[in-house]
Amino acid sequence: LAYSVARECLRNVVKHAGACTVTVTLSQAGAAYEMLVHDNGVGFDIEENRARPGHFGLRVMSDLARDAGATLHVASAPRQGTTWRLRLPAPAVTD
Repeated sequence: LAYSVARECLRNVVKHAGACTVTVTLSQAGAAYEMLVHDNGVGFDIEENRARPGHFGLRVMSDLARDAGATLHVASAPRQGTTWRLRLPAPAVTD
């Protein structure tokens, strides 16, 4: 899941963001894992993007995360860059 989300975020950076810097960070946050993808690109209006026909990336990534028991949040605004935060539950430990 983290790979798929990171790949889609990076595709969006290349295609839309006009960024000169992007960082991908994976860390453990308590009993969960967290991945951040941040770029310094042009950013976008999240609600306007969701309403545009033919733009399914936000919805597809959010659905994938939800189906896996994870959460995906995006923070962006025009001229402010974009940050994606994926929180994954720690895998269950079995004996």
